[in-house]
Amino acid sequence: MERTPTAQLEFWAKLGRVMEGVMSHAGVTTIKQAAKVKKLDELLDLSTGPKGKELALAEIRRHKGPTYSSDADEAGVIIERAADGTQRRGRFVNRRFTPIAAKR
Repeated sequence: MERTPTAQLEFWAKLGRVMEGVMSHAGVTTIKQAAKVKKLDELLDLSTGPKGKELALAEIRRHKGPTYSSDADEAGVIIERAADGTQRRGRFVNRRFTPIAAKR
């Protein structure tokens, strides 16, 4: 569908008026907040780079939650590291970490 720039603006203005008429105030606010997200490419670059990883770890530490990594010695096993430095080996079962018996 080809529109002139003026027709495109009119289309989006009409669509916005219709949406505001049928959506709640909270819904409109949520959509407006979502529009403030940085460019997706920038967020993806940040999330996979060293700076993004450090920011994520700092946020996890701030909430004092555990971190998880895979066990290099045994496939399918997860290492849970608590904020105090203790570690447990286990697996996720129904979205919950379940410790397994220690290796002998």
